[in-house]
Amino acid sequence: MAMGLFGIIVTCSTLIIISVLVVDYASIATVPLLEVIKTINIGELLTNMYAIAVVIIFIGGFYKTLLNLLGGLLGFSALFNIKVKYIILPACVLTL
Repeated sequence: MAMGLFGIIVTCSTLIIISVLVVDYASIATVPLLEVIKTINIGELLTNMYAIAVVIIFIGGFYKTLLNLLGGLLGFSALFNIKVKYIILPACVLTL
């Protein structure tokens, strides 16, 4: 269920980026979300929303890093038969 929802969200996001930017420009853009944010102009009131986009990208990267760390810890604990609660704190300290 969650993977299907994630697939739908990614598909919608990609369609929005391709519809705002052209396919050729969307394929060469380094960060297409920032390019889409540059084009937003609502009545000269909402412009330059770069900070919001950067915060969204930062939160997404942080969340992805946490999930990768948790997956690694679960694999490590299953491999060496160690409880996860004993290795979470040392791994988080080493990650910092």
